[in-house]
Amino acid sequence: MLIKKTTIMEDVQDRVIMLINHHFDGNLAKACREFDIPQSSLTNVVRGKRNKPSFDNILKMVSHPKYYISLQWLILGIGEISDNKSIVAHDIDTSKNDYKRLYEESKDEIIRLQAKITHLYELQMSVKEVYPNAMGNVKGAKAS
Repeated sequence: MLIKKTTIMEDVQDRVIMLINHHFDGNLAKACREFDIPQSSLTNVVRGKRNKPSFDNILKMVSHPKYYISLQWLILGIGEISDNKSIVAHDIDTSKNDYKRLYEESKDEIIRLQAKITHLYELQMSVKEVYPNAMGNVKGAKAS
């Protein structure tokens, strides 16, 4: 466990310490590896050399798909440390669903375009067979 414990969480520094204690049993190095945050960055926050982590590091913590850290809790101290799904994780899930929906809506058009490309390629090959020197002036084309 990290040393600092408070009964009233007054600032982000306290909540970062609580987060590390809660999810990583106080193992700062493990937390940094998991969140892909330079250890010196969180060490400076935990030791009080900096009172707040950078925006990028906060984003890495709240957007991690495994922990569902509550953005409101980390920044404001409101609510619980972990949401069932954090706002950021929810947005990521929504984006994935949007991409899936767009793919499904576009799938028929993609298949149609692939068929058209295949047809055009076959036409090109037919032209090459009938007119072997027709592609002679095209860079990279080889005459049969």
